[in-house]
Amino acid sequence: AAVDDGPAEFPAFYGPATSDPTITFKAPADGTYRMLVTELAADSVTGVDRTWVMEARLPDPGFDLVAMLGQPDRADANKAVRTVPVVAIGGSTPVEVLVIRRDGFAGDVTLEAQGLPEGVTALPAIVPGNANRGTLVLTAAEGTAAKTATFQIVGKAPRGTPEGGEIVRSARPVTLRWDAANQNQPRALREARALPVAVTVEAAPITVQAKEQKVWQTHRGEKVTVPLAVVRRDGAKGPLALAAAGLPGELKVPNVTIDEKATEAAVTLEIGNNLPLGTHVVLLKGVAKKAFARNPQAAERLKADAARIAALAKERAAQVETAKQAFAAAEKQLAANQAPGQTPDPALEPAKVAAKKALDEAEARAKAAEEERVRREKAATDATAASAAKDIDVPVVLAPITIVVAEKPKEEPPKP
Repeated sequence: AAVDDGPAEFPAFYGPATSDPTITFKAPADGTYRMLVTELAADSVTGVDRTWVMEARLPDPGFDLVAMLGQPDRADANKAVRTVPVVAIGGSTPVEVLVIRRDGFAGDVTLEAQGLPEGVTALPAIVPGNANRGTLVLTAAEGTAAKTATFQIVGKAPRGTPEGGEIVRSARPVTLRWDAANQNQPRALREARALPVAVTVEAAPITVQAKEQKVWQTHRGEKVTVPLAVVRRDGAKGPLALAAAGLPGELKVPNVTIDEKATEAAVTLEIGNNLPLGTHVVLLKGVAKKAFARNPQAAERLKADAARIAALAKERAAQVETAKQAFAAAEKQLAANQAPGQTPDPALEPAKVAAKKALDEAEARAKAAEEERVRREKAATDATAASAAKDIDVPVVLAPITIVVAEKPKEEPPKP
């Protein structure tokens, strides 16, 4: 037996985590066997300083978990961006978990979130034995306070050996080292220190969840209808379309469209006659429309600021009028004093000069205040226009729907 390919646990979106090959060898008989290791890049990588580690051991079926903090860009799936789980009040967000199976382990793995902050919950999610990816959905309840925290994702599975017992593993958070602008750019991964979660001050426009949170039991050839509860909030607009992706061919889930005023809906799972028996998971996703005003608080602050400057400009304009009157009075008094027969008053000329200086200064202050008023009012107008509510896309995800498919019972022939 020979192998030169690394494991394929990581989806193509992330690229291979390692090129180190792994092989399972079952000796056909007792004896001595030789293992040969060669460097595929020997024509370019050589030297006595090159060392390798080779591990040979007995099979130990099990698994490891990786929580991925990266996803395709919503606007361009060819791009990859770093992310952290962010949950709006009443909303949900998914966390993708990779199950790295070892030595033929093919059992179901149950994912659980531990240490979530108050108000944030996540239903257990099952990763079927024939899958290596699962999704844990975090949900923030109504009234949850904005916060940031860290938590853990733990996976559990029966050991599947005669001795019994349970395998328990904690997920290691992994993120992209940098965002990738296209498919050709390398997508290097690194381990993160912790798995974060943030709850925003904003509310989700719509919440959709199954009315019953359970594992649905069914048979081949049947249909399962799952009732859904729908809650809409201020700003939600238009219908919501939900769809499931990545399903086996024998499991059909028609798209669901929830009308704008609907408070409930249902999704139907059509089980094919050849669908593999066992556990299957359906993850429904959609995009809701929401009227969103970006930073209206800034516009209100600028409006108040513009009003304050407008009042100041008005006050400065009044000061100019007062200064004009004072200057006119000084001119008049000086002219009267200079009339024939009047005794010259040496203080009147300096008083006129002082009044003119005060008028010039008042006019300069008034001009500056008026220019500032125009600038502040424009800033307030621009901010008000920028903060006007616009329709945005808000991702919607439901907690996974888990079904267990059994063989359809055989019908007993009618008794004679």
